[in-house]
Amino acid sequence: MNAVAAKGEDEMKRIKIMRVSTAVFLVAISMAVIYEADVRAQDTNSKPEPEKCSDKLRQAMDDMHMATHMMDSSGDVDEDFVRLMLPHHQ
Repeated sequence: MNAVAAKGEDEMKRIKIMRVSTAVFLVAISMAVIYEADVRAQDTNSKPEPEKCSDKLRQAMDDMHMATHMMDSSGDVDEDFVRLMLPHHQ
């Protein structure tokens, strides 16, 4: 193997080591952030639990369905479609 090819291989190994090291570092940082968030969440036991996002989403969907079911048909499919989409997109 000539010197240029050996140097190229060494450079590729160095790049691979740097990529793996960076990935390990990022995973470690991510785990630390998740751990810190979990610790903070446990420390807030004295505070009331905020309303869950899923509860708000379910209420919005229920409101939308109620509005669409209360609509009377106009006989024009295009108009009915638009009228049904209004509550859906609010």
